[in-house]
Amino acid sequence: MKLFQSKDADLIPDARQFATAAHTGQMRRFTDEAYIEHPRRVAERVEGLVSDEGVAAAWLHDVIEDTDVGPFDVNMCFGFKVYRLVCELTHTFPQKGLNRAHRQAIDRARFSFLKGEVGHTVHTIKVADCLDNIPTIREYDPQFWKVMHRELCELQKVLVLAETRIAEEFNHVLHDYSSLTLQKLT
Repeated sequence: MKLFQSKDADLIPDARQFATAAHTGQMRRFTDEAYIEHPRRVAERVEGLVSDEGVAAAWLHDVIEDTDVGPFDVNMCFGFKVYRLVCELTHTFPQKGLNRAHRQAIDRARFSFLKGEVGHTVHTIKVADCLDNIPTIREYDPQFWKVMHRELCELQKVLVLAETRIAEEFNHVLHDYSSLTLQKLT
C-alpha cells in the first residue's frame, strides 16, 4: 500500500481510500458483505457529530487491528490527531494470559480516562461502531450476542462523552434487548 500525506481538505476522502485499500478482499463474518461497508456506515453515522479528524478515524478505526497497517502508517499518512483517535479505538491485542474479559476491562479503562474533544470523539465513534455491529451479531450468533450484550452494558457505563443522540440510541438498543430477554424468562 502506498503511503501518502493527507492534506486537510482531502482528509476524509483520503481516509476512505486508505481504509478501502487496507480492507480489500476482507468480508464481514456472517453476511459476506465487503468489510469496508462497516467503516463506511460508522463514518456516515458520526459525520456532523465529530470533527473531520473524527470522521477520518471512523473510516480507519479497524485498520490497525484487522489489516497489515500499523500505527506508524496512520500517523505518517494522517497526522497525530487521527493517529491518536485510531489508536484509542483499537482493541487490546490478545496476549498470553490475557483472556477476552481482561482485554475488555483494559479497553473500558482506557475509554474511561479519555477527556475533552478526544474523549467525545472516541466515545461517539465507539458507540457508532457498536451500533453497527449489534444487528448482525444478534441475528447470526445469538449465543455470542448474550456475551456481547453484557460487555456492551459495561462499556456503556464508561462511554459517557458520546454525542447525546447516538448515546441515547445505544441505550435504547441495549435496553430493548434486556427487556426482550426478561420477557422470555417470565
